[in-house]
Amino acid sequence: MSAVLATILIPNRAFSISISATAQGNLTPPTAIFPDTVTNGDFLISANDDPDNFIIGDGQEENTRWTLDFTQDPNWVAFSTTELLTSAKLTLTLTTCCNIETDEFRIQTLPSIATPSIQSLPRNTTQTIELELLDFYSSSDILGVFNRNSGGLIPMTYFDDALVSFARLELSNDRSQSVPEPSLILGIVTMGAIGSFATRRNEKV
Repeated sequence: MSAVLATILIPNRAFSISISATAQGNLTPPTAIFPDTVTNGDFLISANDDPDNFIIGDGQEENTRWTLDFTQDPNWVAFSTTELLTSAKLTLTLTTCCNIETDEFRIQTLPSIATPSIQSLPRNTTQTIELELLDFYSSSDILGVFNRNSGGLIPMTYFDDALVSFARLELSNDRSQSVPEPSLILGIVTMGAIGSFATRRNEKV
């Protein structure tokens, strides 16, 4: 009975770990004239491949790039890159302009993502949205980028008719599949203790 109670009382998924990285900029960045670029905090804004608009930083026909650095997270050392991700939650703050209906974003080197969560946003407003990247990429795709070079960096790009002033990506994985749960360990120890007690009792009889 003690072993059963121990298993019930100790919660599962005790080895779930999350790390996050953030990029920030101003809602109203400075502007420049093509072909110059604009640095807006952690974001680099440049013209898209075929610009009709020669003002950079006004949110029209632009590419915005940033790199998320997870090595600054206190859980960075404990985060396992060999376990599948259970979540990859992206938060974006966008100030929309014209033609938002065609906007896309991506983790660099991976396919672009077009989603109604962005393309249906009203024009000329500032909105914060959340997206689960595992709905678009596999865990292996994301971790493949994450593990390149020295590891811990994910570069991203947004195209093309909105200003990006905030981006946050939180990665989570669950190590309970490869590491025994504390409940299981305690159950084994408890059962061992019960067995040892029973053996000693039999020896005394």
